Amino acid sequence: MLSLMIAANGFAQGVIDVHSHIITPEFVSSLEKEGRLMDEGFPLPKYNVENHLKWMDEAGVQTSVLTLAAPQPSSAEVVRQTNEAAARIKKEHPGRFLFCAALPLPDVSKSIEEAKYALDVLKADGIKLATFEQTGEKPSAATATANMIVRIAEIEVYPQYLEEYLAFANEVDRLSIEREPGVICLFPMQSAEDSCQIRILEIYASEEAYQSHLKTAHFLKYKQGTLHMVKDLKLPTMKPLDPETMKLIFKKQR
Repeated sequence: MLSLMIAANGFAQGVIDVHSHIITPEFVSSLEKEGRLMDEGFPLPKYNVENHLKWMDEAGVQTSVLTLAAPQPSSAEVVRQTNEAAARIKKEHPGRFLFCAALPLPDVSKSIEEAKYALDVLKADGIKLATFEQTGEKPSAATATANMIVRIAEIEVYPQYLEEYLAFANEVDRLSIEREPGVICLFPMQSAEDSCQIRILEIYASEEAYQSHLKTAHFLKYKQGTLHMVKDLKLPTMKPLDPETMKLIFKKQR
């Protein structure tokens, strides 16, 4: 459950994205040390503020509200570092970013201390209250991958549009991986025997992640720009023979 308290301000005339995450190197490092990088079922993307601003401009978003990504870190120090990083981004890009501070739950005393610091010193625009659950067993890799969408897109492109199509495909693949946590893999390949035969390995964390991908500005640009270039398209959904190996693959990539 996410609770946001956003103060009334001059951003009322623009579009506000209230679901944006900041992912700091310290946050990723702390999860790696605890063996929790795959707690959400997919690898966390690298965060870059310039890429975030570029996406906002393309999507028509005036202001993004930054919050800490899941899973919740156990270190109060990491929470403090993340809040300070978000405050710096807000200060360096006035009018483009707000942030809701994270708290080191379930430690109540430290959370109260962090809330006071975030609101009084960092001038946070709100507080993110993350749920805390520590009962039962953690889901296995098989459970995490059960909801994944895995497919190999089979695309045939008209020869006269091949170079133009490849430029579109490379752009949408790069932006999707950089900006969408739920897009685990988009890996385009070209047949050595017929360069107009394109295959794209696609892995999405869930149906929700896939549907969200279809609504992004970069995908819509790709779809609308290449519709006349594609001669044939097939999207067969695949299933992994051994779901347990998926976790090993992602760990090896790190």
